[in-house]
Amino acid sequence: MSVEIVSRPMTARERQVLAEFGKRPSGRSWAVRLGSRRFRVVLIAGVLVVAVSLWRGPHWLSEVLRASAGPLFEPLLAALAMLALFAIWRSWCWRSAAMRNRERLFGAYWADLDAGRVDEERYRFEDGLSVLEPESGGQIYLLKLDAARCLVVYDRESCGLREHGGDPLGSAMQPARSAVLRRAPRSGLVLSIEFAGSAFDKTPSEALGYAVPAWSRDCRTWEVSWSELQQRITGA
Repeated sequence: MSVEIVSRPMTARERQVLAEFGKRPSGRSWAVRLGSRRFRVVLIAGVLVVAVSLWRGPHWLSEVLRASAGPLFEPLLAALAMLALFAIWRSWCWRSAAMRNRERLFGAYWADLDAGRVDEERYRFEDGLSVLEPESGGQIYLLKLDAARCLVVYDRESCGLREHGGDPLGSAMQPARSAVLRRAPRSGLVLSIEFAGSAFDKTPSEALGYAVPAWSRDCRTWEVSWSELQQRITGA
């Protein structure tokens, strides 16, 4: 079997990485706190206090306003209370909409944080090839799982080196016969990949041209004939 997946506890560093991607603290988010029953009770109590204060206010202030507004005092006070309640209601609606949008964008990261688990994927590769990414000039490793599948690994460090005039081969990533990849199960975020065993040749070929796998396949399986890849890349 070329791939083995085991669920493991999340480390503190992985939790921090997920929190940064998910735009929330690693503990309970402000969104969760504001959506709690306790917060709603406090909000309703606060609204009632404000409404009563506006209606019954200090005696001297009430008299001054009554003298200024005359018979319109009570209608104006009622209108002011209604406006305050409307403003609070609208703020709550805006916050709820923002919360729904944040949940849509980052909910998978939050679910991973709450679960506190990662999928540890253990790979054994039969062979490995390296090609250049056409736009950045960085390296992509194609690591053979079997005759019809390979794992695609983008070397992001080599892409950065090439963009800044460096040598992509100077990247610390060294593909090898086995690898341990840790991935958040719901969001699919790759948290780390570590290679071990005998190393594959890092020397890249440009033979694939623009037929390289997309960035979305980084650290994912690509279903493609290995013999076809070899022919296109090495001419074998």
